[in-house]
Amino acid sequence: MSESYFDQKKSRPVSDVPKDVFLNSLSTVDRENIEAVIAAFESLDSGVWKNGALMAVGKSVAEETRGIPRKDIDLLILEDGGTDFQTFLSRARALVETLHFTLGDITYPDLHYDYGHDGSVKIKPPSGTLVDLLSSISTSSVDETLLRMREKTSSLLMPHDFCILARI
Repeated sequence: MSESYFDQKKSRPVSDVPKDVFLNSLSTVDRENIEAVIAAFESLDSGVWKNGALMAVGKSVAEETRGIPRKDIDLLILEDGGTDFQTFLSRARALVETLHFTLGDITYPDLHYDYGHDGSVKIKPPSGTLVDLLSSISTSSVDETLLRMREKTSSLLMPHDFCILARI
């Protein structure tokens, strides 16, 4: 019997995947969509997001599954000191408006979920893979959160590979 994805994750260190490695693993249309999200995130930095980071996480980044088509691409937004979900949602809407993408399903935070869930917003580009913007209500600084992720001590869902796409 082969190891599950999560068993494989426990048996090797978390990886901080270089941005070019992640982007080059995507299809052309998905790479263009993610690059547009990065540009929009960076353009909205003044007054929208305080010190923060946009990161790719999940199976689209993981070494075992990178480059395999997925149902969505998970992008985590971190901010120093965290934010409440309604603030995240209004910021996500501003991002979608800037991109001219379509707002999709909204998943509100659920503390009873297996690992907790800080909420997310699905955004639909005109073509390509759906993007799932994930909220984090971590009250730590972005730098502290990244350090814990690198040390595999983060409380964000499961230990996972990640790729820092933008810092503001």
